[in-house]
Amino acid sequence: MTSGAIYMDEASDISAEPLVSVVIPAYNAEKTLERAMASVLQEKSVPLELIVVDDGSTDSSPQVIDNAARADKRVRRISRPNGHVAAACNTGIHAAQGKYIAFLEADDEWLPGKLERQVHILESWPEVGAVFCNFVNHDEVTNVSELLSDQQKEVLEALPKKRINDHDAIIDGDLRPYLIRSNFILRSSITARRELLLSLGACDENLKGDDDWDLWFRMGREVRFAYMEQPFAVRHKRSDSMSRPSPGWYGAVIKSRKKSLDFVARTSEFRGLVAPLRLQVCQLHRSLILSHVRRWEWLHACKALVAGLRYGFDPVSFLLVGLGILGPIPFAARRALIGRLRAQSKGSNKP
Repeated sequence: MTSGAIYMDEASDISAEPLVSVVIPAYNAEKTLERAMASVLQEKSVPLELIVVDDGSTDSSPQVIDNAARADKRVRRISRPNGHVAAACNTGIHAAQGKYIAFLEADDEWLPGKLERQVHILESWPEVGAVFCNFVNHDEVTNVSELLSDQQKEVLEALPKKRINDHDAIIDGDLRPYLIRSNFILRSSITARRELLLSLGACDENLKGDDDWDLWFRMGREVRFAYMEQPFAVRHKRSDSMSRPSPGWYGAVIKSRKKSLDFVARTSEFRGLVAPLRLQVCQLHRSLILSHVRRWEWLHACKALVAGLRYGFDPVSFLLVGLGILGPIPFAARRALIGRLRAQSKGSNKP
């Protein structure tokens, strides 16, 4: 394959025009891809195509996709050089033939009936641009499944809703103030109108993290969302690999939030979102500082402190950096203090 080229598997053929294009971005996902694809292909009542974008995998992911394509003509593989999930999703969106786009992460899965319910809502309520559903977090190590975090539950319960049946509702108002408090929309849970995604420029490939939140935030400026309270998606996680977020992760989230903040600050219609976004960016800088402190990266912590001052004065951030200046304090005392500060900020700094 020529560097920079995108390859489409010519063996796959969509015999009927699909209503929904399901996009799975995949990178070295050989262990979970079969499960993810099977959960899509069990949807028999909705005409669909399954586009799996192989993002430069070095494992057997392409072979896993091709095996599925030979067994089911609704599957096709698109291969591209390794980039990022946003670029892989965009590749799938631009190649899609369906009226609607549904995303699924390669390590997640759907529960039966998801697409049928979401398509029904989109077909019945044209003012709705996207439908997302509740989801289950499944820990593959402990084999424990649970629903949303307490913060996500609190935000979802606070959403203004207009009931359309016992389990589904249209969000009756602006979704974005609630997204600022918590990202309660899982990429694998949403189905959206393809023309809406294209009109917004789809995913921002300049963001190397948090691109999904950025997309939901931009969609919230244009259309209404609908919410399915029942869980129809499963997010698989491994507790033994769930380390604390890295400085790079926090940096990516800060970049995404700053982009939205710059937009709302320039638009008088959305000025009410400026203060909560500034507060969140300030709190995210605190988390970034704490992440550097845990790694004893005091210079980086100082730089994050200076950058965060643009968004507000946070005494906890100054105290964290001060730990480096007071270096001689006993390690145990320093660790205990960091733990207390982390507990104090827990919940308020998590997007």
